[in-house]
Amino acid sequence: MTLGEIDRLTKGYSEAWQVLKERIEALELEKEDIVRKHINGIKNAVNKAKEKMGTLESAILSAPELFEKPRTITMYGVKVGLKKAKGRLEFDDENKTIALIKKHMPEQVDLLINVKETPSKDALQHLSAHELKRIGARIYSTTDEVVVKTTDTDIEKLVEAFMKEDKEAA
Repeated sequence: MTLGEIDRLTKGYSEAWQVLKERIEALELEKEDIVRKHINGIKNAVNKAKEKMGTLESAILSAPELFEKPRTITMYGVKVGLKKAKGRLEFDDENKTIALIKKHMPEQVDLLINVKETPSKDALQHLSAHELKRIGARIYSTTDEVVVKTTDTDIEKLVEAFMKEDKEAA
């Protein structure tokens, strides 16, 4: 293999990439046209649905006695009614709550307090091989790998998505 042959193969790939890029750009333009064509109708339908939902919610809230047993019913494919809200747990000062758990419930500390320690892979990447060995870590796959990457990053993301879909379909 010579650099001239690599040049010829790279040119072939670049030309194929250009065709692919143009087709994806054409597809994106068509998608934008379709969105523009339908967006007003979709927005109107969303607003109408929100309005109808608000009216329905008000009606349900005004007649809670209708939803004592059963709490919900399904009509026209829509489940309506009432349910117990989950509630939201709050505390004013996280550190104070942790300290109070440790003071008043020491036997439940492991259950009530999350503690997670993990090595920082980003920071460890900067250590030398000797330092990594001392702490029982190592870096694998440091061999050369082939690089074929276009400079059209936006289009490349779309192409990768199409290729991923294609692999999953196979």
